[in-house]
Amino acid sequence: SSAAAATLIAGFNEVTVSGSDDDACLLPPCKIGHVVIVKNADDSQDIEIFPASGDSIDGATANAHDAALGEGKSIMYIGTTATNWVSIEIN
Repeated sequence: SSAAAATLIAGFNEVTVSGSDDDACLLPPCKIGHVVIVKNADDSQDIEIFPASGDSIDGATANAHDAALGEGKSIMYIGTTATNWVSIEIN
């Protein structure tokens, strides 16, 4: 859940350890033009990425998490509106 999620920052974020599959990370509040890159460097656990409260990812329901980011995978989020991130896999 997003309640205990580690907060990400604009720019590059490398998640090196995930305590269990689908541990959560939280995007910062969306702003037009902001970019957040997330690399899951944990070689055995997926992570889930949630938008900040009231924001969405790829036009989904507000507060809904993105698909799990697999081991060794990277993704980029671009703020396209004040409340919506667009995701692009960059593996």
